Amino acid sequence: MSDAALEMVVPDAVDQRRAPLDDGPLLDRVSQSGMLDLSKQQRNLLLLRPVFQLELNKAQYRGEANGDQGLFIGVDTHYLVLIALDFMMEGTTINMGSTQQEVLQHLASVAREMKPGLTAAQCARVAEVVLDTLNNKADGYREFLYDYFEAKTRTIKSVRFRLVTYEPDPEDVYRYRPTPEGYLVYLGMLDLSPRIVRSSWRRCWTCWFGAAASRQHWKSRSEHVSCP
Repeated sequence: MSDAALEMVVPDAVDQRRAPLDDGPLLDRVSQSGMLDLSKQQRNLLLLRPVFQLELNKAQYRGEANGDQGLFIGVDTHYLVLIALDFMMEGTTINMGSTQQEVLQHLASVAREMKPGLTAAQCARVAEVVLDTLNNKADGYREFLYDYFEAKTRTIKSVRFRLVTYEPDPEDVYRYRPTPEGYLVYLGMLDLSPRIVRSSWRRCWTCWFGAAASRQHWKSRSEHVSCP
């Protein structure tokens, strides 16, 4: 609608539309009340970025043998990442984690069940990509590094973390196990009541990061309020 036609219907509409937005009161209100600090929530949210990036970029990965462009079509990388963390967690209940070969074999077998048409070599490639993602191989196995806005200081901060570690056990056998951040990624996806999680967080901290933080432990305690 033209300005002339708009003025005939609502005479002041054009002036109101052209008037600059007076955001002074809004800015003053935010400044006086202070901004809500969501740093903890943001840092926890960033733990999932490597997982989401893998799913979004999975089409770029191809099989090494014949360059399969559709290697990851029909493959749910979210599931594979979580099952890898689950498998490593299970390994901590028996040993100090799982060996690289054990993790790769487990992921390859899951990939085969997920997409039966994959060959053994393709399943191995899928497993390798998932484990490389958890290791941050693309960035030289360094810590993941992401920026976020910290409202309290009104500045951009950085967070560094690893999702898994690869360290030797007492017998000098290198094993994978989740880091505390890796546990958060996995346990944060459990379908638990917020009330139960808050209570468990306060009263049973070892459930989250200790050896007790296994899949069976949380399944059996999905309704618990506090641990004995």
